[in-house]
Amino acid sequence: MFKRFRRSKPRPKDGADRKTRGAVNPSRTTPGFAIEEPPIESLTAFSEAQSSIIRPPNHLATPSSTEPDVGKARIITFGYNANWHGEAGISNVTDLAKELLYEMRFAKDASGEDIVIGVNPTIFVVHSMGGLVVKKAYLLGLHDDNYKGIIRSVSAIVFLSTPHRGTQLAETLNRVLAVSLQSPKHFITDLYKNSTTIEDLNEQFRHLAPRLSIWSFYETLPTSIGFKKLIIVEKDSSVLGYPAEISKPLHAHHRGVCKYSSLVDPNYLSVRNALKSLVSTIRSKAIREADAREPQNIQELFRNCHTSEGDYNRLRRDWVLGTCDWFFQEPEVEFWMRPTTKSRILWYNAPPASGKSVLSAFIISHLKDIGLQCQYFLFNYSDQRKRSVAGSLRAIALQLAKSLPNLRKSMNGVSRASSGFESADPMLISRTIFEKLPFEADHIDPLYWVFDALDESDVPTSFLECLEGLSDAKVPIKVLILSRNTNIITAGFDKLSQMTVHVAMLLGWSS
Repeated sequence: MFKRFRRSKPRPKDGADRKTRGAVNPSRTTPGFAIEEPPIESLTAFSEAQSSIIRPPNHLATPSSTEPDVGKARIITFGYNANWHGEAGISNVTDLAKELLYEMRFAKDASGEDIVIGVNPTIFVVHSMGGLVVKKAYLLGLHDDNYKGIIRSVSAIVFLSTPHRGTQLAETLNRVLAVSLQSPKHFITDLYKNSTTIEDLNEQFRHLAPRLSIWSFYETLPTSIGFKKLIIVEKDSSVLGYPAEISKPLHAHHRGVCKYSSLVDPNYLSVRNALKSLVSTIRSKAIREADAREPQNIQELFRNCHTSEGDYNRLRRDWVLGTCDWFFQEPEVEFWMRPTTKSRILWYNAPPASGKSVLSAFIISHLKDIGLQCQYFLFNYSDQRKRSVAGSLRAIALQLAKSLPNLRKSMNGVSRASSGFESADPMLISRTIFEKLPFEADHIDPLYWVFDALDESDVPTSFLECLEGLSDAKVPIKVLILSRNTNIITAGFDKLSQMTVHVAMLLGWSS
């Protein structure tokens, strides 16, 4: 994106220095500044050599001054010699395009490492003829296996006063060179209004442009050339006219469209806002794609996991309006609901056929409706998958992964074998949930777990033993268990009450 910042230097008087100043070379393709994390995108600038994007009064700007605006983006620059004085070179638009592709593919950073362009989305910001060079590079690289990956990473191009249809000034410049006994420049010939080079480039590029986000900024002030003031690139040449293109005038002459007086310069703000919008779009797309991949990873991790979602939906349909409201008015329930930093267990027991399962569905729905993190499992002895204690804890882990984004991301790349969730040992699964899952990354308040019909599980005592690990959980977990009152379950709760976990009991009505 932005040019690499450097202190302005006096114009050299030595002829040799003038010839090489601004020439294309690998050292000009360098990161603008280091970042603390992998970039989401690369922003690459292509402009005349010896120009800078911002030139404050002291003629010094640093890459860090743009970082708050651009964000965590890697900034890379590439320049060419725009000085039309001096000897003729062999470079035309095609030569410069090949030079650009080569540097993007093979250039090294200051430490000698590959700069690796093409892994993350790339945005080009190009000035003047640099826009033609980038368009040509895009066309060449798309059909070359050496550069195809780099070109496919390009998501947007921001054009600053690019002569898409050439400029009337090209002929004027070559006449000046002829009068001064200097050889014409090949790249100036390419800039002739509606030249063959320009027409061929536009004809090919228009078929590929819909893949890109294109922004075009054009100059509105004349540039001094000798004793005259001229618009270098007219508006009709600066704007492509494509349907999705966004164009805007800048109050600047040709060089001024990429040189700004300060960070509050209106021209700078216009270009910056375009870049911020592009970066935001790229990030949003990356997040959406990551979110789309995550469910697939989670589904693989919990491939054989059975949840109670179907039973829950059926029980919700059985609920009668006006019933079950009493539950949340019970003092024991109010105490259990409080968002404290301690885990708590509430056991609601009632006889068979007293409506416990419908009540459990109502409770789950209520907790979700008021915005609490609620996971659940409904035991059913008639189905082997629904009576497994290990399966119930596995279902809780799956629901946690689906509802907590950062927790879900932490599971990416975790194999089924190493996760512990495929184990038939419920104690191993519970330890994984309580001790290893990074709940704190999602900054959640208490989790609320609801288990219905514990008496229909295969080993109720095993389930209650797993809850002994609640005190090791990284977040407070409020567990509600609904069941019949059996001797085995009562003994299990008696043992739990002697632990550090708070256990309360609520008696239901008798038939």
